Amino acid sequence: MENEWEEITLGQLVKAGGGIIQTGPFGSQLHASDYVDQGIPVIMPVNLIDDRVNISDIAKISKHDAERLSKHLVQSGDIVYSRRGDVTRKALIREAEAGMFCGTGCLLVRPGNHVNSQFLKYHLSTPENQEWIIRHAIGATMPNLNTSILSKIPLRIPNIKLQDRIAAILGTLDDKIELNRQINTTLESMAQALFKSWFVDFDPVIDNALAAGHPIPEELQAKAQRRAALGDQRQPLPAEIQKLFPSSFVFNEEMGWVPEGWAQAQWRDIAELKYGKSLKGYRDGNGSVPVFGTNGPVGYTDHALCNHEGIIIGRKGAYRGVKYSATPFFVIDTAFYIEPILPISMKWAYYEISRFDINSMDSGSAIPSTSRDDFYNLWSVVPSETIHKEFDQLISLLYKRREINESENATLSLLRDSLLPKLLSGQLQIPDAEAAVENALETS
Repeated sequence: MENEWEEITLGQLVKAGGGIIQTGPFGSQLHASDYVDQGIPVIMPVNLIDDRVNISDIAKISKHDAERLSKHLVQSGDIVYSRRGDVTRKALIREAEAGMFCGTGCLLVRPGNHVNSQFLKYHLSTPENQEWIIRHAIGATMPNLNTSILSKIPLRIPNIKLQDRIAAILGTLDDKIELNRQINTTLESMAQALFKSWFVDFDPVIDNALAAGHPIPEELQAKAQRRAALGDQRQPLPAEIQKLFPSSFVFNEEMGWVPEGWAQAQWRDIAELKYGKSLKGYRDGNGSVPVFGTNGPVGYTDHALCNHEGIIIGRKGAYRGVKYSATPFFVIDTAFYIEPILPISMKWAYYEISRFDINSMDSGSAIPSTSRDDFYNLWSVVPSETIHKEFDQLISLLYKRREINESENATLSLLRDSLLPKLLSGQLQIPDAEAAVENALETS
């Protein structure tokens, strides 16, 4: 096997196979005004997640502009790199993404026909190659990549038959990881749909009102007609849950028509918005308590600021998110967390607060910051404590399944990342790797 491996740079490999390494379009070729609501998706560094293209909120340009700059359209098997910032971020282009556009801020590698693209993606993912890229990137505060740097990455490449087998072994693990991710996306969609049905559309209340022959307010007639039209397809809740919901609506000046008996409250009366605290060393990876910043997890520590599940709300920065933590957590001083005043489900609070435009609640300071007063002035319809508990239990079942999938993915990712350098170095033989993968999938 040792004689079947070749020392070569990425640039040499790509050139030998008739491929290319090129920079995405410059700003002078594509302006902010060129982005449209409907059109050709544009792959930006923010879309490069876990070696795949994440199309959530992806930018778009017109077909005309894509044709004008057609050399930047990606093909299946291409690898797209972030050109600045986290220069190890990349994605392998799959069939579903072929025809998308390699955007400003990215570099395009078209491997050519002398290498299996999936194998190359794995090779570039080794700690050695990622460290090499970081070490050779230009700029101390904002690392930058260019085509020259990428071209010089040293590689050790086996014959195409071995490339195919290694890619297939590791790809089997990635396929399972992706399947689990898709299942988790479905589980989250189910959780959001349940929240919307109960607390936005008030479906159980409308069902009870229809069954009791109670009048439906004019503003809710369209929803009631849609529910009635479903007939037997309405899939009513179990009787013991359905009876927890009222069967009529009352009018509230702030909220309009709301379920009878449910509270209408401002968030100042629902929960306290508490400040995070400064913390050092959380990026070192030590500890098991997650640390949250303005837009999500940023590291770990060994002690919690909030000793129960909770909601984190971004306080500073242009984009401030709303996040849920199922376990105790720490919040640094760029974010808030909530401490409930009313007996609410934190899962209900997460979906309810996510409906608000947190980023519009700006305090007016030089740095965009969430205004506590604006948050406290928000109104919500708060259901009974028993409904909170039922919702929490149902969502917890979905979250438990999601946690199992996330744990499984972590295990499979560790296996994949441990097999990769051993296969590339020849330390591990193909049959042994295949057996390890088969065993992992059987026990997952």
